[in-house]
Order: sequence, then structure tokens, then C-alpha cells
Amino acid sequence: HGISGLLLNQYQRLLAKSNNGVSYGLASSATSVRPSAPKVRDQRSAVFSLEQARQRALYPRTEKIEVTLQIPGLQGTLLVMNKGVSTPHSCARRE
Repeated sequence: HGISGLLLNQYQRLLAKSNNGVSYGLASSATSVRPSAPKVRDQRSAVFSLEQARQRALYPRTEKIEVTLQIPGLQGTLLVMNKGVSTPHSCARRE
């Protein structure tokens, strides 16, 4: 929740800063202001980067470990497992 809350806060500040109090909704007056293309591109890029970081924080990268079996008949068998998730039993079973 900590990283997600931080990213949401950054996202909200970015949107508030990029609008500068101007509404870009429906043009109800003749003096509507449109942001420049580079500004829109930069804003979209920043929003994308924040969302990408938020999603990556939800599912941290799984660390891999290698275990060599020392069981008679299976000696030297190498198991590549997910640290803290896989067990030798889960690697040996068949789907």
C-alpha cells in the first residue's frame, strides 16, 4: 500500500500541475486553450511511467534459486525453483 499510495499521490500532483487550473474538456467558450503537443507528450509519458512503476510494485520479481539433490537415485539432479514459493515436491510432481 505504501508504494501504491506514493505513486497515486505523485500522479495526482502531476495532473494538478499539468492542468494549471485550465479545463481541457468541452470547448464552451471561444477562448479555449490547448496545451502544446510536446507538453501533452511529456504529460502522457510521465503518467505512463508512474503507472508502470505502480504495477511493477504490485508483483515484485521472483528470485530463482538452484538446488542440487543428494538423494540416492537422483543425485546431481538440478532443480531451479522460485525462492520462498517452490518446494522440491512441487518441482517433482506432474501436472
